Amino acid sequence: ALAASDEITIAIHGKQTHGAWPEMGVDPIVVASHVVLALQNIPAREIDARETIVLTFGKIEAGNRYNIIPGEARLEGTLRTHDGKVQEQAHRRIREITEKTAEAFGAKAEVEIRRYTPVTWNDPALTERMIPTLKRVLGDAQVRIGQQTTTAEDFSYFQQKAPGLFFIRASLALKTAR
Repeated sequence: ALAASDEITIAIHGKQTHGAWPEMGVDPIVVASHVVLALQNIPAREIDARETIVLTFGKIEAGNRYNIIPGEARLEGTLRTHDGKVQEQAHRRIREITEKTAEAFGAKAEVEIRRYTPVTWNDPALTERMIPTLKRVLGDAQVRIGQQTTTAEDFSYFQQKAPGLFFIRASLALKTAR
């Protein structure tokens, strides 16, 4: 039903210098930019297009003065997948691409990937047993099997202990959102 979610933190270590003398340093902002672009190759070209994979960077932080090339840049992002093999391949390639790209520019990179939530999947037998009850309570028109999404939910930890069924009451969510 929902994707596994991993949290990615990358630290790019360059060499600080004055902006007037860029040749005296290693610009981690430039390296971070290349890393972000290079990592987009993973979902675009390295993973089977029929698989779900989303790699998003939501935060880049570096520097404290407009005219100083900083010594470090930090990126934070998320990886969303529905398959453990895809997740493992992406983890491996994120590390390789990041480290080698940094090295190519004379910088160093540290990659930390934290598994945040596992895949949330609905137990098929439980789902089949619950559909008639859900239709009776909510009405036939309100119950449908939806598509997988790349959102994540910690409900998946409960499903590691017992069969589970995760559902969203969309009409309730729409009324609340208005």
